[in-house]
Amino acid sequence: MHGRLDRVDVQAKGGSAVRVLDYKMMDAARLRNKLKEAGEDVQLACYAYVYEAEEAAFISIEKDKVIAVAPPQDVAELAQANIARLLEVFAQMRSGAALPAHGAEEACQYCEMRGLCRKSEWNER
Repeated sequence: MHGRLDRVDVQAKGGSAVRVLDYKMMDAARLRNKLKEAGEDVQLACYAYVYEAEEAAFISIEKDKVIAVAPPQDVAELAQANIARLLEVFAQMRSGAALPAHGAEEACQYCEMRGLCRKSEWNER
């Protein structure tokens, strides 16, 4: 996996607390929705895992405001759970297991890869 985190803050005085921040040009409500259910968004949890961060948040940048949106779950536990799940999924892929296709209708309506995942056929089975 590859990614590029936008910002890492390290507490200078009295400790080594780490906070990871990822900037998004997306409204805060959408970001809160992405983080509502543990494991639905893996990006922030993966960054928190790599940096052993105690805090993590998306930074919503809108026209006239900037809002930090943190996951409602404990960041360290969320990071550990996501990594454990990803390791399991990768092991399944390496062993040849067929994995289900995922797709949010909001994104799928614009996707150029519909022919590969054949989402329109999912409900026909």
